Amino acid sequence: MAYVFFDSSNPFFTDVARGADDALRYNGLALVMCTSGGDPGREDEYLSLLLEQRVHGVLITSADYDNPMLERLARHNLPVVLVDRSASRRSQTVSMAPGAPWQLQELARSSCSRPTR
Repeated sequence: MAYVFFDSSNPFFTDVARGADDALRYNGLALVMCTSGGDPGREDEYLSLLLEQRVHGVLITSADYDNPMLERLARHNLPVVLVDRSASRRSQTVSMAPGAPWQLQELARSSCSRPTR
């Protein structure tokens, strides 16, 4: 699993990463973190690389939620979690609500059951 976010010095993003890492470790997965710095081009590079590496899913705080790359991930049946945002695309939105760790565990479980290509 991967988490693409703006800035590792922001406590919001590190709290999300910590919770995601705990939930994923519980399910035998690891979290790869990619900081975009809010740069859409850098974000696209990471998303392309993550798709190429066939990660189990992507959590993202995107610089642009209308980014066509997010649709490309969905076309490849890659689970995408939009952190603290909503969008019209096929995705799961996670807020900082108490149920967020459960949602991440469910995503991890569903990703584990998908065969690796």
